[in-house]
Formats: sequence, C-alpha cells, structure tokens
Amino acid sequence: MYRVLGVNRAGFYAWLHKLLSDRAIEDQRLLTLIRDSHADSGRVCGARRVFADLREAGERCGKNRATRIMNEHKIKAQREHKTPGSVYGRPVLTPNTLNQEFTVDAPDKAWVKDTSSIPAPSRVSVILPVALDLDARKLVGRSMETSPSPKNTFRMCC
Repeated sequence: MYRVLGVNRAGFYAWLHKLLSDRAIEDQRLLTLIRDSHADSGRVCGARRVFADLREAGERCGKNRATRIMNEHKIKAQREHKTPGSVYGRPVLTPNTLNQEFTVDAPDKAWVKDTSSIPAPSRVSVILPVALDLDARKLVGRSMETSPSPKNTFRMCC
C-alpha cells in the first residue's frame, strides 16, 4: 500500500497504527482547558474570553483555534435573558382599593408595596421590594433578590 501511495514505509506504518494526529491530541488537551475555563466563568464566557484565559495560563493557542474547538463541541456562552421593557398605556392589573386615601384608623388594615431596582457593580441589578403598614408608617416586610420572583415573598420585620 505504501508503494501505491508513494510514501515512506516507516511513515505509512506509523500513520496506520497511530489513532490520532499530534494536532488532534493537542486539541483534546486544549478542549479540557477550554471546558474548565468555560465552567469556571459560569458558562457565560465566549471564545474571546476563553482565549484570554488560555493565554493567561501560558498556553500557546490562537483565537481561531479556540473558536474552532468550541464550535466543534458546541460550547457557547449563555446569553442573559432580556427583561421586557415597560409598555405605556397598559391597564392597571390590580384594583385600586384605597382610592388614594392613605389614612387608615387601625394597624394591619392596609399595606402598600413598592419595588425598586438598584444597579450593582457586577452588572446584575438588585431588586428590593418593600411593604409598609399605612397606619404605623413602618416597614413590615422586605426582600432582596437578584431577579424578580413570581411570588411576592417578603421577610417579615418585627
């Protein structure tokens, strides 16, 4: 067979018995480093950041090679879900039972809730919902979350 192909006999048998090429073996080693780097980032880093992590670790690898390995193994950055923007003109979903009268004669008769979004340095806003008792004008419940929860769960105060 090596005569038909016109290659060296020793080279042909070395190729025949070797399952993976040197480049494929190196790609497998880089794949484990890429998967570790991607997992350490919380699966949010793409090829450019993974490439930068490999460079910081002292690996000699090109950006296109890292991108190719990630594409072949379907390693992708998870994108943040966009929150729907506020739409003006929507009807009020909860009925207005207080009718703008905020004076109450007994405690625990009426509470008001408000939710604020506080920007944080880690690109994740902190959601701060609070509940106030209208009679005592004191905080009766609060919570702090990184994403708005479907349930209105408050930690009760006092």
